Amino acid sequence: MVKPLMVSVGIMVLQQFSGINVVNFYRCGIELEKVIDEGVGALDSATFDKTNFIHDKKLTPILAASLQAGLLLVYVLAGFKVVGWRQLAFVGAVPPLILLLGAMSVMPESPRWLCSSEPQKQPQALRALRKLRGRADVDVELLSFQDAMFTAHEGEGSMTISAPNSRDNSRAAEAALQESQGSNVPVILYTLLATFGSVSFGYAVGFSLPSEEKMTDGDAHFQLTTPQFKTFSLLLTIGATVGCLLGGLLADIIGRQKTLLFFTLPYIGGSVAMAFTECYWLLLLGRMMTGLSVGVMSFTVPVYIAEIAPTRFSS
Repeated sequence: MVKPLMVSVGIMVLQQFSGINVVNFYRCGIELEKVIDEGVGALDSATFDKTNFIHDKKLTPILAASLQAGLLLVYVLAGFKVVGWRQLAFVGAVPPLILLLGAMSVMPESPRWLCSSEPQKQPQALRALRKLRGRADVDVELLSFQDAMFTAHEGEGSMTISAPNSRDNSRAAEAALQESQGSNVPVILYTLLATFGSVSFGYAVGFSLPSEEKMTDGDAHFQLTTPQFKTFSLLLTIGATVGCLLGGLLADIIGRQKTLLFFTLPYIGGSVAMAFTECYWLLLLGRMMTGLSVGVMSFTVPVYIAEIAPTRFSS
């Protein structure tokens, strides 16, 4: 039990640091919103070194706990001798299935993304923000999003950042007051649903170690050699690498919620394929599909949570 525990802790530390890619991708927009809220003084060297909406004190525990939950789940199940690697693979489809049902039924699109995509999507952004805040009077907060996006687009390609005008400051203050009067229950619910993407990530990463003995020795009808198993394990990383490249692109084109929705399907399909296949190549394909999904989720889940959260809950 010591070796799996050490591996799981090491993986968790690695995943926490890997979120810096998302921060660098969105840093311009993050810093410009801080200018609107706090003034040009917010952009000192310490801000550029330490501002990180993935690793702030509020969001980091959520992502860490959900990843640990996935790792813990697979190791606990693997501890039962009656649970084979096929059962482990099949159970892996449960967290993304919960995320899929949530994304299809209740989870709204990110209002910040809707504000930044196309002008005709402003009514959708208003409906999404009302759903997230649990109240109807969200107009000022929506306008503050639009101001931030407009300032970000104006500042693209420029090394100088102008001070916010009094209208931006007053609107940001009104938005902060308005959002403080809403309910936190809806955004907490949607955040918990989104974290099932991180649970899926943790489960997929943790699957290999407890399954190695079961896959190479346990099944008399379908056993892998050591090189075959190493290839099987490696495909998760390859799939996740491709998924990370796709995640940022698709999240900006079709939206955060739709990206999460669509990429739960390869994970579910891959898990079911691994659970029932008698073909080695189909097993590899299933592993590749789960890797692709967790790569997309590792990028999209933190971005979605950060964008739906009220300003007071994020850096």
